[in-house]
Amino acid sequence: MKQVELAWLGGLLEGEGSFLKGPPSSPNQPRISLQMTDYDVIWKVSKMFEVSYIYGSSDRRSKSWKKVFKVMLKGRRAIAMMKLLRPFMGTRRRKQIDVAIKSWKGRD
Repeated sequence: MKQVELAWLGGLLEGEGSFLKGPPSSPNQPRISLQMTDYDVIWKVSKMFEVSYIYGSSDRRSKSWKKVFKVMLKGRRAIAMMKLLRPFMGTRRRKQIDVAIKSWKGRD
């Protein structure tokens, strides 16, 4: 991935992304998650993550609400991406990344 692409992704995830340790049911599956209504941006990130998982849902409480799309990267590949992105992140996101990396046991 080019440096400019990594910087773009870092900026997007700084504002809209989540860096998470694995849940209790899958403690060795740290993840990077992005959720938004802009399908084109989610599609671009899915290509950068090299994943095909894009989930779209809409909240039925209001017909005027847009569909929300989500993409996620898990496990070993998420850890590698977190390490690449960490220098581009602010303090709060760096702490989230550090917690996720520390929770990982080195196997998927």
